[in-house]
Amino acid sequence: MGGILKRLFIAIMLSTALFSSGCTADPSDSEAPDLKSPQADVQSERDDSPDAAATTIEPDPYLETEPISWEINPDYMAGMPCSGDFGWQVLGLNQDGAPAYLKCTPASSGKYVVDLSMPVFDPETRRPLVPVDVPAKTKFGYSPNLYIYPVISDREPKSALSEGSFDDYSSCKIAEVDDGSPDKSFGFPLPDYRAKLSSDFKILVIPVQFTDHKTSSKPADDLADVVSALSNFYERAASVPIKFNWTIPSSYYQIGKSIDSYNLDYEFDGTGGFWKFYQPYLQDVIDLVDDQYDFSAYDAVVIEEPRSVTDAEHGMFIPHAPARPGNGGLYSDEGQIMSLMVTGNDQNRDISNWIHEFGHLLGLPDRNWNMDINAGFDLMWGWYGAPEFSAWSRWQLEILQDKQVDCKTDTATSTHWLRPVAWTGDYQKAVVIPVSDHEVIVVESRRRQGYDALLGKESEGAYVYRIDTSAKMYQPDTKKIVDVIAPARVKLGGGWAMDASLKLGESVTSDGWTITVKETGAFGDVVEVKKN
Repeated sequence: MGGILKRLFIAIMLSTALFSSGCTADPSDSEAPDLKSPQADVQSERDDSPDAAATTIEPDPYLETEPISWEINPDYMAGMPCSGDFGWQVLGLNQDGAPAYLKCTPASSGKYVVDLSMPVFDPETRRPLVPVDVPAKTKFGYSPNLYIYPVISDREPKSALSEGSFDDYSSCKIAEVDDGSPDKSFGFPLPDYRAKLSSDFKILVIPVQFTDHKTSSKPADDLADVVSALSNFYERAASVPIKFNWTIPSSYYQIGKSIDSYNLDYEFDGTGGFWKFYQPYLQDVIDLVDDQYDFSAYDAVVIEEPRSVTDAEHGMFIPHAPARPGNGGLYSDEGQIMSLMVTGNDQNRDISNWIHEFGHLLGLPDRNWNMDINAGFDLMWGWYGAPEFSAWSRWQLEILQDKQVDCKTDTATSTHWLRPVAWTGDYQKAVVIPVSDHEVIVVESRRRQGYDALLGKESEGAYVYRIDTSAKMYQPDTKKIVDVIAPARVKLGGGWAMDASLKLGESVTSDGWTITVKETGAFGDVVEVKKN
């Protein structure tokens, strides 16, 4: 989805969002996940000498989070001008020059202000300070570069788990039904011409400047946050070896024209008419460097402009991924370029959108914003503040292995242990129940770990959703391409159901199947699947 359209939908939802800063865990919830930091297990140490008293080592009150390892763009500083109308977040600097989460709102008069709902940073380690206790409510935010290192628990559930094979994967890998969007898919396999993740995924960056936007900055410095965030997100989501290798020139190429001459201030209206303005610009950029690069050697191309370019001058964030080769595309000496991203509408650095739009280059889909869908999780079709990929998206990308999925095709009652999707490694992550040749029910486990760092207790648990690949992705329809299956206590509506995850003892029923949470803890969730 284009950045402007996406922001419009988020803006509509913002009025109903709840900020929950500083909430503590509900002590009455005895089944709350044990999300202690590794330091929390340190025991008291004693010096038994006569002259010494017992010394207590206090546990770290904060979780282990990823520190900021690059130089933050100095233009993102509290008090400096910004572009945004409903609180878009960036990772920037406070007025003392220390890392801080900033936002831009009408109330801030077009200037960055520190977002007090987000964690503060340790000034020495430069890591966000996220308390160990899980808040009751999920925070509304976009968590740019906020990552809680998952704590892999060695605890095991007490429930008896079903034995036998759940490996009829062909029945669970439902095919896409043509919905007029052949470049993306909710089904298997992903479209033929999409880039495939690998242990040597090559990305070429073409940095270009204009006569009215000149810069002496190094492109690698300007893109340091993107390179870190994009690489880490996809590599961490995988249980197979994935590695991004970036080629970034040492300086910006001069295209010899003004950015205004290309008329890139086009507003997205859903018609695709923006391409008549963007295609000539992108082809000029490719022609500018065509004699320097073999484009066939790269899996994806990114075109980046100086950070001084505004949203008003360059309005579109476009993942160019044609369904098949043909006329009207982009071409190098080596042939048609099938995977390219141009990054307008990024005056306020939008890390979540970079990751989302890059997913379209790989063939991942959008949700259908024309329908009343309440899928809360997954950066591609859920809320940007709960960005961890769903188990389904990982399976589509082939970065979740078949053996990590239980494909439930028999009618016997069975019990399954699901680890949190954010865990790294080849753990069991999902139960998939085929309903028809184009419909499945998926069950996975969510915790405030990994990139789901803003989740509260209300969002933790076994998350159940339904996919129908015969539904349309972008047009009105009577069917929903993806949606949550929520317990009766959840009030649906508003775009996502952040409190729909099943807690201990809760059940949902859909398509003749009932899913019940039998046990929950730091190890994830144990669910029972029963045919009615």
